[in-house]
Amino acid sequence: MIKIDSSKLSDLDDSQQTALLYVLDEFRHVFSDPRGHCTVIEHEINVTIDFKPRMIKAYCVPETLIIEIEKQVDELLRLFHQKVQWLLELCEFSILTILFAWPVITDN
Repeated sequence: MIKIDSSKLSDLDDSQQTALLYVLDEFRHVFSDPRGHCTVIEHEINVTIDFKPRMIKAYCVPETLIIEIEKQVDELLRLFHQKVQWLLELCEFSILTILFAWPVITDN
């Protein structure tokens, strides 16, 4: 069973929490701890023997652009939240379909 802090689910109602926990438990191999090593694809970066990574300073943002950057980050977070809500609704519908095996209605 996946361990989730209940305070992180406080914005969901009881049925949404149950649906989310069901999906997380059903696919616990995907949402497992510890995260990290991926065995789906192998990737390597070949470097020369004398390679040394360059250390660069953080990019300084001009004061005049900070407000615009904050607006864009807020918009991206809002869009992300909408997509997560949509995904939760889709998962809830899928779970209900699986649990209750609703018949498919056709025109015939």
